[in-house]
Amino acid sequence: MFEGARHYYRRINKPRVPEDSRGFRAAVLVAVVVSVLAATRYSGMNPVSSILILVGVIGGSVFSYYHRRKSNLFLKLLLTLALIGVFTFFWTEVPGSLHDIRYPLIRLFLWVQVLHSFDVPARRDLDFSLASAAVLIAFGGSLSFSMEFMVYLVAFFFAATLALFLGHLSGIRARADSVAEGSRWGPRRMWVVSTLVVIPVTLAFFTLLPRFPGLQLYTPFSTIGEYFTAFSGMILNPGHSYYPQEFPVQPAPFAENSYFNRYLDLRVRGVPEQEMVMRVRSLEPGYWRSLSFDEFLGNGWGMQDESTELIVIEELPFFLPEGAPYYKYQSLVQTFIIEKDQPNTIFCAYRPREVYYPSDVLRVDTNLGLRVPDLIEKGAIYTVVSHVSRASPKQLRLASGPLSRGFKEKYLQLPPDIPSRIGELAQQICVGKRTSYDKTVAIQEYLKENYEYSLVPGYQGNDQNSVDFFLFEERRGNCEHFASAMVVLCREVGVPARLSVGYDAGDYNPFTGYYEVSAHDAHAWPEVFFHDHGWIGFEPTEGFEGYPPWTSTSDVWAGLKIFSYLGKKIAKIIPLGALKAVGRGLAWMGKEVGRTFLLVIRTIGGSWRGITLAAVILFAISLLLFFYRRMGRKQRGREPPPLNDREQAVLLFDRMSVVLSAAGYPRAPHMTPREYGSYVRSM
Repeated sequence: MFEGARHYYRRINKPRVPEDSRGFRAAVLVAVVVSVLAATRYSGMNPVSSILILVGVIGGSVFSYYHRRKSNLFLKLLLTLALIGVFTFFWTEVPGSLHDIRYPLIRLFLWVQVLHSFDVPARRDLDFSLASAAVLIAFGGSLSFSMEFMVYLVAFFFAATLALFLGHLSGIRARADSVAEGSRWGPRRMWVVSTLVVIPVTLAFFTLLPRFPGLQLYTPFSTIGEYFTAFSGMILNPGHSYYPQEFPVQPAPFAENSYFNRYLDLRVRGVPEQEMVMRVRSLEPGYWRSLSFDEFLGNGWGMQDESTELIVIEELPFFLPEGAPYYKYQSLVQTFIIEKDQPNTIFCAYRPREVYYPSDVLRVDTNLGLRVPDLIEKGAIYTVVSHVSRASPKQLRLASGPLSRGFKEKYLQLPPDIPSRIGELAQQICVGKRTSYDKTVAIQEYLKENYEYSLVPGYQGNDQNSVDFFLFEERRGNCEHFASAMVVLCREVGVPARLSVGYDAGDYNPFTGYYEVSAHDAHAWPEVFFHDHGWIGFEPTEGFEGYPPWTSTSDVWAGLKIFSYLGKKIAKIIPLGALKAVGRGLAWMGKEVGRTFLLVIRTIGGSWRGITLAAVILFAISLLLFFYRRMGRKQRGREPPPLNDREQAVLLFDRMSVVLSAAGYPRAPHMTPREYGSYVRSM
């Protein structure tokens, strides 16, 4: 019985035709090594395991080359047992990684690649190694956060294309008795030309492919430590070493995170840096909100009620209270990757509903701002699911209802010494406007059209009203001044409003799929209350577009922003004016191409059904044209008849003459085939 089993085992493991091309094997090995480096780099594997995997892949490939002509039956038996062990370990690891199964999968593929490297005698085995390397590089790309991955991707691209080319060439040589190479289009030149053709074609496909919501992958949260349940809810800020009990008499020096504190001082002046603070994965851009202020102090903002509610998180996700009815909303998932230490306030689109954060407690203030026990340190990852309003202008115009006394006192509050001319201006702007929405839009547009945005406006007096100074004296200011002016003007005409701070969406990177948020993107904007719809953000700052809820800002066609992204990067890193103009031109071109493409999409049907129908129609027309032309050629007899033996011999002689001429043996016109053959042999 065992003899028969052994005979069967030998028969199914009969050595295949070995692959002898060293160039092909070397190119495959380079592609595999690059993919392993990328996978181990982004999967968070410990250094010892990473080194063992890399050494195993290289050592196994070398061993396999020198033993490619042997059956290696005992080795294959050991590899089979090891493979069973790897899969067993994978299934024991999966239950603890259900929140993101990519990590156990990538470890599985890495160890399978190591085991497979010891048994790659034939060309199809090398093809499998190349396919596995492509899977590993894709895993690495899904886990990467920055453009650093492009180094691995470019290296893999050139190694993989070279491996495919050399593998194809090796296959041709194996099937042919001899291969003649011309001097004009040799293998090297063909590989270079084909690679240069593939790059723009790939870039075009990358640009035009839609980013569907179902294809987005999220890393919910990282594990960065344990917290105690007792913390006061005090705002901790890496940019401030103090926590004032009252609004300061003198403005504090400018600090990067001056927005995110107990008070917002409108007298502070300074320009934030361009240093990146976080990356955000989201299906659409938005305001990444941190805090909201409801008490206007004349030259700054504070919170009337600073109390916070302690919430113990027993399991994730943690669901925040629903609160008041909130109609016409859409769920938006955002994942934040922190690149620089941030305050202990969670950033997210308003309003948050589900929170994935590695803490056993958090606190919620009266304006639905979220705080955690300690600073959010560099490397932290957390996810928030928000219910983003989708109310239309018509719905907001119809929103009306009574306001409680406490609500009015909080969100219509103004200091008693506020200059009267602010109220007079508000009434003048809103003449003829009946609804809260129309008043809000009128104030927003008035500020955008009549005031200038500047990060370095003039200094005001310590006791001077900041909004009055902005509206009637300086007439220019930063986003804090625009937002403060709008909130105060809205309150003057009876529209409840508050000031929110956080970050603007940042620059979308079409290569990584993340919004790159820098300290320069710190922003302030007003939120206005509407019955049944809650707080809606507006954008009065000149030069900013904002994110109105009734406008779809989905980045399904985000690849079209590639030119805009490259243009911005060129404009930032190249100091020369001419190249800056080129960068700005690319940014403008990308923006306009994206707008045109979106207009075409909306014209087609405004929905995925319309786009799909248009694609099916185009495919059907192309198919009909193809068959029509093919049938027409057959009917008109344009297809050449098959060649007879004499004609085939003439064709082969002509091809041989071309190859020999390229090799330095030209055929004179008077030479017969016999004379030409004698001439070649004599040379």
